[in-house]
Amino acid sequence: MRPNSSERGGTLGRVLLGIVVIGILGLGVLALTTIYIARNVEVETTDTGRGRDIRVRTPAGSLNIRAREHLDPASIGVPIYPSADRVRQSGKSAEIDLDLGGEHNELSIRAGEFTTSDSPEKVTKFYRERLPHWIVNHGSHGKMEMHYSENGYKRIVAIHRKDGETRIAIASIGEGAVN
Repeated sequence: MRPNSSERGGTLGRVLLGIVVIGILGLGVLALTTIYIARNVEVETTDTGRGRDIRVRTPAGSLNIRAREHLDPASIGVPIYPSADRVRQSGKSAEIDLDLGGEHNELSIRAGEFTTSDSPEKVTKFYRERLPHWIVNHGSHGKMEMHYSENGYKRIVAIHRKDGETRIAIASIGEGAVN
């Protein structure tokens, strides 16, 4: 026996009403989440002589981002190629710390990008001589990466040719106390 059209309309109406109610509840949750974030997240921006600092504080912890004009190579633990110059574009050197409220920073990242007119082969030779125990990966288009991991931190050197220059990206990722 086929259901009459009033039964089909009643079922369709209940399904549509359910979708509308779920949508309204979803918007309510979104509004409450937005209010919570607005009241409990603090963003502070400071221009310093070394760059711009951004600090985001939440109930779960804080995130500190510091753009740096002059990156301290000691903070990365990787030698800087002797004739390399720091890339002068904004945001090419930074320090990032994530603190989840413990005694020490949970995660710390230090990174910078440098250029030189020397060939990638010469730069690679320099890093292989100074970092002999690092793992070397050769990528496509002449890109080369070197990695080293120990005691909860990782160091990375990436070398590639771009716009007639050799680009050298260096980074350190690990616990705040180690970086």
